[in-house]
Amino acid sequence: MDAYDLDQNSADVFFDAEVSTTNTLTVEDGYEFYIPSTYTFAPGGNLNDGVGKGIDDIKIKGTYTAASSESILVSGSWDSSSATFTASTSTVTFDAPGATTETINSASSFNTIVFNDNSGGATFQLAGALDVNGSLTITGGTLDTGSNRQINVGGAFTNNDIFTQNSGTVVMDGTSGSIAGTTNTTFYDLTIDPTSAGTVTLSSSDPTVSHALSVASGDILSLGNSRSMTLESSSTL
Repeated sequence: MDAYDLDQNSADVFFDAEVSTTNTLTVEDGYEFYIPSTYTFAPGGNLNDGVGKGIDDIKIKGTYTAASSESILVSGSWDSSSATFTASTSTVTFDAPGATTETINSASSFNTIVFNDNSGGATFQLAGALDVNGSLTITGGTLDTGSNRQINVGGAFTNNDIFTQNSGTVVMDGTSGSIAGTTNTTFYDLTIDPTSAGTVTLSSSDPTVSHALSVASGDILSLGNSRSMTLESSSTL
């Protein structure tokens, strides 16, 4: 691909394929990255816009098979609602630069996901359920559950900015998960239900549950070192 990219044909080709220690496919600013149905995209490296920022939008109708530790940067929306995304051990970072609302809708699981607007005031809104096998981190911006979408997290749920829970449910389903961050998150429904017996620890956060806290039989919610959890007056356990 490096022989036929933007460097060689700037009039018609809107991507760069650079061969380096970490191979990187870059999509020119202002263009959506689209994988048609019946097609499979299986890169051997990272995906971004060429200047260390995210691709405007990613829309998958076919199949995207990520490289083992691939870094995928997205500054717009993500739509794989009727497609297959195989995350492997990749990290997807949403880095919308300004006060925009970007939607995320995926029928497949992510491995690690990061939201970081670099203090730009962005909102990342769910248009479908979100399943993260590893860790979910809100570094900057607002993660909004939209129409009460459910979030499943297998690792750490870390909130360092804003989480808008609406009436959604967060399920901690990893055997050694944690709730962390500089912001004390308010959950609507919080469910502790690892796939096998496990423990979720409040490692650096004092969250609040406004509606219902559920801990599955055989599982443990650990308050950690000097941590606390608040159940509002209308919440149930």
